[in-house]
Amino acid sequence: MHATMIDDRLSALQDKVTALDTKMERLLGLVSRNPDSQREWYSVEETANMFNKSAYTVREWCRLGRIQAVKKIEKRGGSELWSISAREVVRIKEHGLLPVDPNRNTPGQKACTVTQSLDSGALGRAREKEASGKKRRTQKSKIG
Repeated sequence: MHATMIDDRLSALQDKVTALDTKMERLLGLVSRNPDSQREWYSVEETANMFNKSAYTVREWCRLGRIQAVKKIEKRGGSELWSISAREVVRIKEHGLLPVDPNRNTPGQKACTVTQSLDSGALGRAREKEASGKKRRTQKSKIG
């Protein structure tokens, strides 16, 4: 008799779990279809996670104008924080990065050339590293 009671309770619990699972699936479907329920803005860190990149890379994309971004009014550590719209995240996923345009996200600031901007960023560091590697290889070949 005890086993019958346990089986009945277990069956009732399984029915409740199934009902909850069905409701959860329905709610998740509604949330994913409703664009108003999605966030409008993402931080650099959140955007980096979406694209499996580092936060530094996303900040560079913002600085170089590779993505549309705005600076947040709130400040941390003395500098403004970049914010990327949900629409821009979708655009990047569908169409990729924009061509370099350092003026894209810097209204009212003095323009600089693409080469200046790239030389001061990651590309400039890569060029320096490549040049120092060539020097080392040349020195080793003279020694050997």
